[in-house]
Amino acid sequence: MRMGEMTVESAFGEGSTRPVTLVAAKDAGPSACEAGLTSPLVPRVTRHRKLLRVLSIEDDPFNALLLEYMMRHLGVVHLHHAASPLQGIQMASKLPLDLILLDMDLPDGHALDALAALRMGSGGAAVPIVALSGDTRPESIRAARIAGCDDYVTKPVAFARLSTLLDHYRDGNARKRP
Repeated sequence: MRMGEMTVESAFGEGSTRPVTLVAAKDAGPSACEAGLTSPLVPRVTRHRKLLRVLSIEDDPFNALLLEYMMRHLGVVHLHHAASPLQGIQMASKLPLDLILLDMDLPDGHALDALAALRMGSGGAAVPIVALSGDTRPESIRAARIAGCDDYVTKPVAFARLSTLLDHYRDGNARKRP
């Protein structure tokens, strides 16, 4: 049985692309492409818990899709996605949010600069901001926390860690580290 396919195309000085083709399961519901990354993700089942309004600032489309898939499976999140720091800052100033997930490796601006702008924005000072990064160095984690991140989650994000994190902030623990 063929499960899918992944290829890598690379050109020196131009970057790489990693097309991935996955075989969908039967009755999988709408795909992430059908849902659209720019439209809010609203789960079908809320399990009688408060919907957590989350903004993900993530430039990598694959990471954004993976996070969307995990959030959809948890079914308790209203997810908005921004593909750049500027778009994230603009969205955070206009949307009522319970949590911001901030990729620490953003292309058009360092995440710590975006963090400072989010904290100075109209609603950002009170909204918990969680850093997401593949960087596991203690000094990077310390720098993010000192700069104002409420928590730091390493990539790849473990499903159980994401679930625990969302439960923590859903239960009214704004600005308290899990």
